[in-house]
Amino acid sequence: MTRHANKPFIDRTTTSLQEAELAWGTSHHLGSTLPTDEQAREAWALNRERLMSLFAHGGRRPQGWWKFEAPFKFPGFNRERSALWEAGLLGAAEARALERDWREEFAKSLEPSFTFRERSGHALTGREAHIAHLVFHDCPAALAEQWAADTA
Repeated sequence: MTRHANKPFIDRTTTSLQEAELAWGTSHHLGSTLPTDEQAREAWALNRERLMSLFAHGGRRPQGWWKFEAPFKFPGFNRERSALWEAGLLGAAEARALERDWREEFAKSLEPSFTFRERSGHALTGREAHIAHLVFHDCPAALAEQWAADTA
């Protein structure tokens, strides 16, 4: 790398730990490997295309995208897919695949003997089980309401 006038030398290599941080977020054990926003932004710009191709699927986006490109704050892992779907930020094929999965889970939760087991071990049945299952699978409420109206 050469130095440009009035511009500091910037190391353009990205370590595997830095890439992991851009993909999954800062490690709770190690802290950030990209200590400044400028370093993180540059690492994201240099690795965006590859990281998006590896991690932007199934209604998920890498943390670098959430930090530097998303139009709203990361809603958390459990709401990420529905938030991206609701905001229209998924590609058509990706959205259709999620909708198919959510529709299958919706139908499964309406079966007469369906039971949803909470983390505590408590078993839910009926409407409670149906709702808990859809929340667990991050199904958008608008889709669930539409499908409920269609089955009524």
